Amino acid sequence: MSRRITLDDIAQLPPPGMAVPNSVRFAPGGNLVTYLHSPGGSLTQELWACDLASGREWRLFEPPSAAASEESLSREEALRRERQRQLGTGVSGYAWSEQGDTLLVQAGNQIFVRRGLEGEWRSLTDGGGWLDPRMSRDGGRLAFVRDGELYALDLTTEDAAPLRLTHDASPSGEYGDRPVTNGLAEYIAQEEMDRSTGFWWSPDGRRLAFEQVDNSPA
Repeated sequence: MSRRITLDDIAQLPPPGMAVPNSVRFAPGGNLVTYLHSPGGSLTQELWACDLASGREWRLFEPPSAAASEESLSREEALRRERQRQLGTGVSGYAWSEQGDTLLVQAGNQIFVRRGLEGEWRSLTDGGGWLDPRMSRDGGRLAFVRDGELYALDLTTEDAAPLRLTHDASPSGEYGDRPVTNGLAEYIAQEEMDRSTGFWWSPDGRRLAFEQVDNSPA
C-alpha cells in the first residue's frame, strides 16, 4: 500500500534520499574504505568501514549519545560548524594519519584516537573546546586550538598533557568573540576561500606554522 508524502517528510533533515555515505577515504594499505554514514537516515553519523575484497561493511565507531546533540558545543565550535555548513551530529569528522595507521575521530566536543583498526579507542579531551584537531604526518602528535590559543599533544605517550604554545589571545567577549586568536582561520578564509584551518604541521612533525588574526578595533 502506497503512502502519501506529507510536508513533514519534505521538510525533514536530511531530505529524503540524502542520508548517503560521505567523507569517503581509503584506510592505510588501501584495502579498506572508511566513511561517515547514518544507518537510520538521521543527522547522527557513525564511522563505518568496507572491505573492498569481500564487500563486508561494519561500524568502526559509534559516537557517545551526548554527541547526537549540539547543546554541548561552545559558541566557537557552533560558529565553525555553521561556516563549514555542517549539519550532521554524532561523528562530525575523522582523519587517518598520512603515515602509519593512527585514526582520529571527532564526535561532539570529544576527540578519540586509536592505532589501526584493532586498537583501543583513547579519549583525549579534558572538558571540550578543542577546535580543528590535526595530526602530524606520522600520527605522533596532535595540534588543536582552545580558547583562541594553539596547543600540541604527544600521542605516543599515554598520559601526556596538552602543551600550550601561544599565550596572547584575547579573552572571550560577551558573545563568544575573540578579537585576537592564534591558529584559527579568519572569517573571510572560512567563508570565501574554503580554508578552515589556521595552522600547519611541518613534514617532520617537529614544528607548527600558524596565523594570528587580530580583529581589534583600529
